[in-house]
Amino acid sequence: MHALDKFIVDNLTTKYNYGIIRAENKDYKNAHRLTSKDRDIIEQYPELKDSIMKVKHNRALAKGLCRTVKNDSKFSRLYYIRYADDYLLGYVGPKITAIEIYETIKKFLEDELYLITNDNKTSIKHSSNYTKFLGTLIRWSDNYIKSTKSINKTTGDLITSKRLISVNRPVLTAPINDIIDKFIAKKYCISVKSNKKIARSTSFRQITNQEDHVIVNRFNSIIRGLLNYYSFVSWKSSLWTIIDLLRKTCALTLADKHQ
Repeated sequence: MHALDKFIVDNLTTKYNYGIIRAENKDYKNAHRLTSKDRDIIEQYPELKDSIMKVKHNRALAKGLCRTVKNDSKFSRLYYIRYADDYLLGYVGPKITAIEIYETIKKFLEDELYLITNDNKTSIKHSSNYTKFLGTLIRWSDNYIKSTKSINKTTGDLITSKRLISVNRPVLTAPINDIIDKFIAKKYCISVKSNKKIARSTSFRQITNQEDHVIVNRFNSIIRGLLNYYSFVSWKSSLWTIIDLLRKTCALTLADKHQ
């Protein structure tokens, strides 16, 4: 695969990496500009400047505006990463160019390395959709709406306020359902598919003849392995579902052993 590395780095990245920064979005700049009324308020209440700018920023995002032009024809970026025979490319630019890059790499693999691309596993996806790489779900998150609820102390009415949160970073997530399916296949739990649950813990009878401390250490090592491998994910709390399953399976295994 070293030949693929050299081809992408020496040929494709040099061809598809150009432009220093994206062009400034004039519509965003206009929406973010302070009006005369804004300046009057800030002059009277200087401490409100940051809040006003934040409101303008959130309103601009709600309209689909961002600081830079997303489809800037003078800016393009291609990123490449590989681990063994799994590789991932990230491209900033038009989809038609992404298809061109995909077909170029596919042809190189067939002509030079005699490797056939698995079309079921290889595809072009928008960064807002999850892509699985090395057992991790990856996607780019632009922004999301955060809702908060409170009670009006005077009227007792429920008040719901919404705020647009700008993230603009990659989100890495553990594929919980896939991991649970693997534990189901190995008999650590059984499939339920009801009551909002995917699986239910059960006794792992293959090891009931072992010493108690060996059984406990086995489950502890699995849990530590999961937590260590997915230590980089954006929401570690999502792993609690699996940890809870394994702890209960450990308890049921010990209960089964001692009847």
